[in-house]
This record gives sequence, C-alpha cells and structure tokens, in this order.
Amino acid sequence: MVCHHGFDRNAAQAACRSQKKKLQMFSPNDLYDKCYFQYNNDPFVVPWDFVLDNFNCTNDMHVGIGCGGTYEPPTTTTTSAEAFLVTPCSTATWSREGTVVAGRNPNTGNSLIGPSGLYVNSNNTVFYTDPFRSAVIEWQTGATFGKILARPGLPHGLVVDDEETFYVTDDKQVTRWTKGATVGETIISSAGILSGIAFDAKREHIYVVDTEKGVFKYDRDGTNAVLVIPKTEDISTIAVDSNGAIYWANYVGDKVMKLSVNATSSIIIAGGNGKGNGTNQFWNPYGILVDRLGTLYITDTVNSRIVRVPSDGGAPTIITGEQGQLRYPVNLTFDRLGNLYVIDNYSERVQMFTFDKTSCARQ
Repeated sequence: MVCHHGFDRNAAQAACRSQKKKLQMFSPNDLYDKCYFQYNNDPFVVPWDFVLDNFNCTNDMHVGIGCGGTYEPPTTTTTSAEAFLVTPCSTATWSREGTVVAGRNPNTGNSLIGPSGLYVNSNNTVFYTDPFRSAVIEWQTGATFGKILARPGLPHGLVVDDEETFYVTDDKQVTRWTKGATVGETIISSAGILSGIAFDAKREHIYVVDTEKGVFKYDRDGTNAVLVIPKTEDISTIAVDSNGAIYWANYVGDKVMKLSVNATSSIIIAGGNGKGNGTNQFWNPYGILVDRLGTLYITDTVNSRIVRVPSDGGAPTIITGEQGQLRYPVNLTFDRLGNLYVIDNYSERVQMFTFDKTSCARQ
C-alpha cells in the first residue's frame, strides 16, 4: 500500500497483525534505517531492527507501507513514558571494548572531572552533571569538548523527561531546568544533602535520596512529599521499576537492596557477602538502573566492572570490566538502541559499549 494524507496507520497495523506480521515502512530516502519505535500508549513491544516512529502522514509525504517480519503478541506493555527503562533482552551482550564518547581520549587530552548524573538522548548526545564545574554538560556526538547547559550550585543526580527538562539534585535542593533555560527553578528544598534521583516508570513521580532522612517520593512538580524509605543504611542512588519497587546499591554494605510496594522491610537482591570480586560480591557498588524486565545493572565501582542481576534473583553476571576496560565506574545508562553508556570516573570519560543485536534471539 502507499501512504497518503489521511492514511490510517492503526488500521494498517491491525491488518498486518491479523497476518501475524509487523507494519513496516519503505522509502527511497532510506527512512527504513532512520526511524525507530516509540508509539504513545501502544502495547507493541519494540523489535530492535525496525518499526515506525510516531508516524503521521502529510500531504507531501509518500512512502511505501507493507507487512513484513513476524509479529508476536506482547506479554508486557511498553509506553513512550517507559522508554528509558528499555534494554534489549535479559540475555543481551555488549562489546567488550568501549568507545569514548565524552571526555579524555588520546586525540584531545580533555577530561571530565568527577561526573555523576548521566543521560543520553535520542540523538546520542551525552548529558552529565559535573559538581566540580558546577554545571550540567552537553557533549554532542563527535564533539571535542562539552558545552555548559546549566549552572546549578553543586549538581549530582540527574533525570530528564520527554521534553528534555532536567531535574537535578543540587546540594540541598532539586532544581528543574526547562530546555534552553539559563536559570533553574527550585522545586524541592531540604535541610540535608540530596544525592540520587529517579523517575517512576510513567514519570509521574520523583524519588529523591536525602542523605540524612532517607528516600522521599514527590509528585513530579516537587509537591506532596512522602517518606518511603527511612534512613537506616547507606543509600546514594536509586532506581524504580514499573511496579513501583525501589532498588538501591548500598555503597558501604556492598549489596543491592529492594523494597517492594507495600512491603514493610527491604531485602537483599545481590551481594551482602563482604567486599570482594566474587560472582556475588561487590566492592562499593554505586550506580543502579532497572529495565522494564526487572533486570538490574550496577556499577561495581572498586571492582571496576558493570554487573547485571536478573529479576528472578539468579546469579549476577559481569557485562564488562573484567579486562581493565573501566576504572572506578560510577553511573550508567542506555540509549534507545540498547547501547550501554558508563561514566568511567578515574579515566575521566564516558564510554559506550555497543549492543550486540545477535545476542537477543528473534522469532
């Protein structure tokens, strides 16, 4: 079929799915390789090769539309608000060697100084907080140096919404910076130092670590504070899964913790076996991320490695770092294609580890 103004994508997609196939787009302008999936409120699980991206026809847009590949009914629901939680699959692997995408490298000699929060947008632009420079830095693909976007006082944690509004833990406050703003707005104030920050899966609430009191849950605008984890142990960074469970890496206790919704106490998910580099040991774990499958990814800082912990409580596995690729990593994130980005702290750079598409089985 050929797309024209008024084309009904939903009807075409339904027709393809009735044949157990996927709706695909073909174009002489090579759009096939440049469009990626992100439907709003569509339960279609992402195939990592290709599907449409919020596609709408216009009068001057004519592309070929057809059915191809194999469509499998989804077992989970992924919305655009949850896109930041998506990683390829539970058995995914990445390149053993990373590529420097920001900071020090042999060609420039430039560096990152103590970066902390990390985010990568759909254009693969890297954003990070730099407390030593009191700045949020943007580092575009291929750039030699970063660009200062915002000047918080003492930035640490960083989360970003769909409009690229930054939420930054800034000493004893959380500041919100709309895209292009030169001045941030304080939406949360505290008597204690604030460190980690995370959205829930729908980005309706913000979770903030108060180093003196524990973890608070706020509405997205910083109102209606609720203490969800009282201060009983070391918590620096946090992650929240699609069910509302909260995870954190206990930096001092060398363990990864979980507090389920409505639970009265937390449990150990991994570690807790003393400092060490064994399979189920950590040495000062710090950064943590949970994906839509419930799989955890942790920066095992002193061991200089990235560890994956499956949602079913199975044995942790090492993604990278066994061969000296990293030096004291402190945070991590994924881009929309499943590539892994790591703040390689002592090497003063951010490295990207490329997702191996062949590692995820396809039907």
